[in-house]
Amino acid sequence: ASTVAAINMSGSTYVLKRYNLKSLWHSIKYLFKPSRAHRSWLNASVLEMLGIATPHPYLMYEERLFGVFRRRAFFLSQNLEAPNLLEQSESNRAQELPVEKIAAAFKQLFDAMLTYQISHGDMKASNFVFHNDLLYVLDLDAMKRHKNREVFLRSMEKDLARFMRNWQGTAFETDFRELVESVELSP
Repeated sequence: ASTVAAINMSGSTYVLKRYNLKSLWHSIKYLFKPSRAHRSWLNASVLEMLGIATPHPYLMYEERLFGVFRRRAFFLSQNLEAPNLLEQSESNRAQELPVEKIAAAFKQLFDAMLTYQISHGDMKASNFVFHNDLLYVLDLDAMKRHKNREVFLRSMEKDLARFMRNWQGTAFETDFRELVESVELSP
């Protein structure tokens, strides 16, 4: 459904993500919905406004047929020169990671998500980068800001459950379990 590439322009490296439509039915189904590139662009802008680190969005482009029918969509963003948390946690240097700082950064993220009723929708460890003492949030096309508190709370519960599945059996498990248990999901 998507293709990701690192590209060089003027001596800088960027990430270009192309969102593909899988079939004619897929094209028809999503014809009137914003593209995943469009959602990523908007969500990255929202996170930046809220002070949450995310790779800076530079470009969103949609190919359209006759100005109406959406085809492929593209999203260009900053490239972070750092491994994601999954790669870091599986490396030989995982024991050297500042678990307390990372947990504190996730606490700030969860607090902002609760305050603004935002669910991420894909809380895999590979969608986070801890670099220069900042937690960067990646893969924003499934992120939503909810109007209904009950729907948000169900989505947040799913996000937290998916987040915890990342860390089972790792050096992070105890710290992150305490963090997740401290999150107050009240109506």
